[in-house]
Amino acid sequence: MKRSQLQQGVTSVEYALLAASIALAIVGALSAVGTENGGLWAAWTARVLALISP
Repeated sequence: MKRSQLQQGVTSVEYALLAASIALAIVGALSAVGTENGGLWAAWTARVLALISP
């Protein structure tokens, strides 16, 4: 195997690991924000329902 082919393979693996790391960070951030957002929307819904209930 030539050095350039080996280097290309290593670079591909590095890019794949970088992409996987970024995807994992995005999923983690969205799940954390989603959990906090759920509580916010529940509170707003309760307030709106309290205002419109007779």
